[in-house]
Amino acid sequence: MHLYIGDNNKSYNMNILFIDLATKSGFAVYNEESHKIVKFGSVKFKGSCHGSKLDSCREWLDSITTECNAAVVIVEDVYIPLDKERKSTSAFKLLSEYHGIVELFCWDCSLEYGVIEASAHHQSLLGWQSKKWARKQIKEETMKRAKVMGYDVCSDDEADAISLVRYWCHRYKKPLIAPNGHTYERS
Repeated sequence: MHLYIGDNNKSYNMNILFIDLATKSGFAVYNEESHKIVKFGSVKFKGSCHGSKLDSCREWLDSITTECNAAVVIVEDVYIPLDKERKSTSAFKLLSEYHGIVELFCWDCSLEYGVIEASAHHQSLLGWQSKKWARKQIKEETMKRAKVMGYDVCSDDEADAISLVRYWCHRYKKPLIAPNGHTYERS
């Protein structure tokens, strides 16, 4: 297992699972052959206690990677809020543990694993000025952009996962053919 960074000269004909990890996580599956997002949605990890939510995450990973035949899993890094936004460390701890579950799962299943910096995909999609925006505004704008691309998103979690795909495709010069018929690619 190693960090998947993409090879501009190879086509792997595989599915890549992108996840915006949280208690309610958004996900998108990108197919390198069709250059399309073939599935996206959100999942809420259930459980009455901390450990059962982590178990729910592991079970979902097993199910979604099998269903989508994913060979690579890429997650958004843990967002560390500014001091004034930080209410407690419990959310940070839970997200860090979800990341650990995903990385261990990938290791156990011989899947490649990668991480995208938390703010990188928003800045790529929304521009550098978004660094100064409130989180609520970033979430709203990310949803708007996903809808303009033709994705019928129901939550900012789904929109974030689509944003992760778009960022990865842009960074590694892979085309992304959206439902609106536009091909997003970097020349």
